[in-house]
Amino acid sequence: MTDYSLILPFASETDQIIKQLVWESHDSERTRGIPMVEYTQPIAQLAKDKNAFNDLIISPLAQLIVSERLKDFLNSSKDATYFQFIPLAFKGKKAPSYFILHCLDLVDAFDWDRSKYQLFVPDAKGDERTIRRLELMVIDEKRAGARKLFTMPDHTAYQFVEKKFGEQLIAEGFTGIRLLPLKGQTD
Repeated sequence: MTDYSLILPFASETDQIIKQLVWESHDSERTRGIPMVEYTQPIAQLAKDKNAFNDLIISPLAQLIVSERLKDFLNSSKDATYFQFIPLAFKGKKAPSYFILHCLDLVDAFDWDRSKYQLFVPDAKGDERTIRRLELMVIDEKRAGARKLFTMPDHTAYQFVEKKFGEQLIAEGFTGIRLLPLKGQTD
């Protein structure tokens, strides 16, 4: 059985974070997992002047902000065809290159049978199901296929990662990565 986690940025007090990000809305493309074709370059404002930069950086955006080094690593993975990297500019500062990781082709891998939840409408089926309270989240590994890092419809504020792949990223020395167990699961 494959274990999955949420992958989130993490920062200590001495690590850089983005306090503001100005970018025209791309909610339609983001929430449907389609490529962004025409967009203005996002402009980020850093919180502090001299803090260290991690490979994942905290920002107000739901999508991950990745360093060029992490982008290159992800581009060398089998999942590379499912990623689009949007270059980020920093307002008034010289900083390393960072990119918004846009996951393409959303993976509908929520396991409705093994997860535990309450629906707003208890007898709703199919597209009509809306979760009111989630107690246990389980990913259907068959539906996730060979994907190691992905976003799911109805959960577009999060990126999911095969736990072993997330641990590999940390072992490779990528910084600012936090792996959290899925709702209701423990490490």
